[in-house]
Amino acid sequence: SNWPQVRKGAWTVLESKTKGFVINRIATTAQVNAIPNPIIGMMVFDQQADCLKININGTTSGWRCFNTAACPD
Repeated sequence: SNWPQVRKGAWTVLESKTKGFVINRIATTAQVNAIPNPIIGMMVFDQQADCLKININGTTSGWRCFNTAACPD
C-alpha cells in the first residue's frame, strides 16, 4: 500500500513478476571501451564478450565482466 515509498535508497524502482529489464546492448568490446566519460557503476551488455559489464572506476579501462555467480576481483 506504500509502494514505491517503502523502497529506501533508490531513485527509480522497476518491479515486475512477468517482465524483464534490458540493459543497453553494445555490439563490440571496442565500442564499450570507446564510451567517453564512463561513470562508476555504469552498466552495458557487451555482445562480443557475451557479458554484463560494469564500470568500476570511471575510466575507459575500468570495465569488468560480471558473468559468474561470484564477486570479481
